[in-house]
Amino acid sequence: TYYTKDAESGLVKALEDSSKSTIDRYVIVSEDNYKKFMNCLGTVTVTSSEAVNYTGTDFTFTLFQGENKLSGENVLKYIRYVGLNNNKTAYENQAQVICNILNMSITTTNIEKGETLFDSLINLADSNISVIDYSKYADFLSDCAYKGFTAKIASESRFG
Repeated sequence: TYYTKDAESGLVKALEDSSKSTIDRYVIVSEDNYKKFMNCLGTVTVTSSEAVNYTGTDFTFTLFQGENKLSGENVLKYIRYVGLNNNKTAYENQAQVICNILNMSITTTNIEKGETLFDSLINLADSNISVIDYSKYADFLSDCAYKGFTAKIASESRFG
């Protein structure tokens, strides 16, 4: 309930309280803008060992067996789909999907687009990140493009 009054500061405070960390920069993206955000970065490739045809109360989702190229809307549905069980495995699956998205999005090609891509993305978000911040961390992002990301759940306490 932190974020209902003041989305940015409330959500930051909630995350700081639950993670016992300090957050100095944030990006908050609405569902619609998240889809646009992902579309700016390109499709995300997901390989499925089996076909999926999920129909729930709030969304439907389909994957073919094998390789699937997902647009922004379907990436969001996929993240929701892998998290349906609301348990440790579901969160690990979501974390892995997000790492895969970062690995597919923070590429040398996108790094070369640099500030232009940053401007397009940041305009789709509520954020306290500036182009100065982007410039400050451009080398870090470039390193990430070469090294990639790995998933790790920060706290086990939620799962008893």
